[in-house]
Amino acid sequence: MIRRRHLGCGLAALAAITSAAGAQQGPADSAAAIHGDCLIEPRSLVDLGSAEEGIIETLLVQRGDIVAQGDAVARLDDDLTMVSVELAELRAQRTDGVRASRERLEFLQGEMARMQELYEREVVSASSRDEAETEMDLAELAVRTAEMDRQEAELELRRARSRLERHTIRSPVTGVVSEILMSPGEYAYEQSPIMRIAEIDPLFIEVFLPVAHYPDVVEGMVAEVVPQAPVNGSHLARVTVVDRLFDSASGTFGVRLELANPDFEIPAGLRCEVRFRPREDVAGAGAWALTDAMIAAVEPALDTAP
Repeated sequence: MIRRRHLGCGLAALAAITSAAGAQQGPADSAAAIHGDCLIEPRSLVDLGSAEEGIIETLLVQRGDIVAQGDAVARLDDDLTMVSVELAELRAQRTDGVRASRERLEFLQGEMARMQELYEREVVSASSRDEAETEMDLAELAVRTAEMDRQEAELELRRARSRLERHTIRSPVTGVVSEILMSPGEYAYEQSPIMRIAEIDPLFIEVFLPVAHYPDVVEGMVAEVVPQAPVNGSHLARVTVVDRLFDSASGTFGVRLELANPDFEIPAGLRCEVRFRPREDVAGAGAWALTDAMIAAVEPALDTAP
């Protein structure tokens, strides 16, 4: 996806490349360029909520702020969760049970070795030897139980830390805060969005065209997008979706283009005009169905345009 301002000579170069491609693939269509009214929309609108229930302690952003993916945007009250983490840390740090059970097992293993030697010398009975072996087996079981308790305590600590982290609400996308829906002091739960974030890079360009142009528009085509005032300039966008379901009432079909907007210079919600330049082609593709290499060849002219 490519975006450029002041196409001027860049479009002329693009037309030259298109003509060359047309000379190789077939004669150019003399029909006028396809025009369509369009709407610039955000790629997504995220109603951001909280996976944990609790009181909103603070909001870290305001409407209009730009946030990156992973940025903290709000925090819930976490006093009780902090106590749970400290308690879990204390339990996870305790190693006395494991150490004591291992020392007892080592002692009983030595006793069992001595008892076996006495049994072989017929000094003690088989029942005494079996009793020592049972004590050793129970000690081995106690070691495994203590180790499992330690692992369980470590998992409890991980769960407590994870719950504490979830009290910090982070943005899942890079975008602009479009609306604040809750305030500090309000109770947040799973179905209550706290704010709305608009992902506007890339932008989606939605346009409906007459069904007669369906053979002329294909995925991968590049078209010129001209937003309405006060945003000026022309921008190149690439077709990413061509609907395969027509609207019989209006006799149109939908097309979606993606327009790169890395600097967030183009706002969403604007009306615009999109211009395709169709060309008769055996494969049914339009003259603006350019390859990335062809677009790259045009970029120097676009960058140097006044």
